[in-house]
Amino acid sequence: MADWMISGNPQKYDVIEAFRELKRIDWGQSANFQVDDIVYIYVSAPVQAIKFKCSVNAVDKKLVEAEDSEFVLDEAYGTKTGEEGRYAELELLEEFFGPGFGREELAKHGFKSPLGPVHIPDTVKKYIESLPKGEPEEGRKRYTVNQAIWIAAAVNAYRQGERNDVKISDVYLTAPRLQKIASEFTANAVQPARIHHHCNGDHEKPSHRFLRRISGNTASPGFRLTAKGEFHGDREVPEYLDWNGIIEYDGMTIRLQELLDFERGKYADFIAQNVVKDKGGEIDFIGVMKYLDENLEVPYSSPDAEGIEPKERQRLLAIKAKGQAAVAEMKKMAELCKKKFQLDKCEPMVWLDGTNIKTRKYLWAQMKYGAYADNPISISIFVEISPHFHRARFRYSLGTKNDSTSGEQMKKYHSFLDIPISEGSGLTYASGTDELAVPDALDVSAEEMKALMENGTYKYVQLCRIVEPQEELDNRAYEQIMLEAVEALLPYYEYVIDYEKPGNDGFWPSLAEYDPGISAGEYERMLTDESVVKRNWTDILYCLCMMGGEGSCKQIAARYGKGAPHYNTNGINIARAMAKETGCPRCKGDQ
Repeated sequence: MADWMISGNPQKYDVIEAFRELKRIDWGQSANFQVDDIVYIYVSAPVQAIKFKCSVNAVDKKLVEAEDSEFVLDEAYGTKTGEEGRYAELELLEEFFGPGFGREELAKHGFKSPLGPVHIPDTVKKYIESLPKGEPEEGRKRYTVNQAIWIAAAVNAYRQGERNDVKISDVYLTAPRLQKIASEFTANAVQPARIHHHCNGDHEKPSHRFLRRISGNTASPGFRLTAKGEFHGDREVPEYLDWNGIIEYDGMTIRLQELLDFERGKYADFIAQNVVKDKGGEIDFIGVMKYLDENLEVPYSSPDAEGIEPKERQRLLAIKAKGQAAVAEMKKMAELCKKKFQLDKCEPMVWLDGTNIKTRKYLWAQMKYGAYADNPISISIFVEISPHFHRARFRYSLGTKNDSTSGEQMKKYHSFLDIPISEGSGLTYASGTDELAVPDALDVSAEEMKALMENGTYKYVQLCRIVEPQEELDNRAYEQIMLEAVEALLPYYEYVIDYEKPGNDGFWPSLAEYDPGISAGEYERMLTDESVVKRNWTDILYCLCMMGGEGSCKQIAARYGKGAPHYNTNGINIARAMAKETGCPRCKGDQ
């Protein structure tokens, strides 16, 4: 195990806020770190201090998994989730406070600012270990920016909730007002992007869902606190906030736990009673169809481009707002399918076509089981223009992303024809893709469809449920139809992807297939021995225990937060440590 020292530039990447918020970061790796190495992070000017001690959880990662774009201050410096490269996962162990960790004092013990990854001098390491670690700044400004934004929205809602005549408009705040209140609880600058983008649950790509944005395209949008359950528990409250903390605001002294209880109870009831749902239901299916009817292949260009007239800029901004709102509703549909059917992988959705110069002629949400994310086959939600009614309709479909796929993959996909369509399911076959022409229903049997495929009449067929526009249907009815359609498609989807359900004992591989030869007592010994299994790795086991012994990393993350990669890494770390300790045989094919 080696001890390293690296530096972070706070003017390009807000490393302090990032570690306080995320606890784990995928850091660009240019040295040969090893798992369990220790990395000290020196934060350069204006901080000029060693601020963090981290452990290396994973090395030589090819993709960035941690979502930290909100902390990137210089786009040329940062990386994006999913971006390829070489990364190490660093987990925060300790944060240091006090002047003793500053550059001036460190220099007395042989410290020099690292220009790249270097081994920390023994004199510097011994000096750091001799210092008391210090305590974070006390007082009202001790919170991170994101925590401060949630607190600001919560205290406003709490204050308004004390009134007997409170109206829904009272709990909304303009962005500048929210920014001002949040600034009372953090020492860092509250940038508008944190409110409009990163903490805004209605944004196309939010980092957190602490806020809801007022409906409509207003010049000064309002924001309110997200109520419990509005996003099915997904990032609705800060993950690492000390709920025992006490804050003061507007003459009021309150414990943060009281704000959380208010958000989950009285406030959630108030929102449920007062937020108007458009024609029934929480998801605006009707609004999405209306969007496509009114915004089909509309010319578009960037509203931020130079030389655009103010009137044209407003037009483009309105198009963008409408497109983002429609995609947000599509994401809600995918989230509901994730909750109901564990279709926990949804491909990115867009409202612009591939050229980015006009809006799309259809909307598409592509859903999969997470374990089969690399398989091009999916269950999809399409919003497209009906060739019969010339208005927007929904189509729920089993399909494959690339209809030009040849050979065994396409043959495997079309094997859904082996299973006849169930009577009363509402399913039908359809040919073609939305890129070429809107797929339309084919009134044929499975055997007839196979024959048409064999004689070359059709090369690519989808299994669908088509829902034409009907005035008598409200949003609740459209939601129920969607759930029925996806449920009907699932057996076919599982068949063509060779979905493997767990065995009777709930484990894969089964004990008969692979027995590492480790007794229960030996497991217990290793799990309680810090020199073998680090305590901070075992949260995955605790979460599994709380879930009854079974669950995927994504299911754990959905319930307990921190993200699926966190639990995946910890599970791998435990397995590797035990394999190293016992020398047990590995499962066949395990690298």
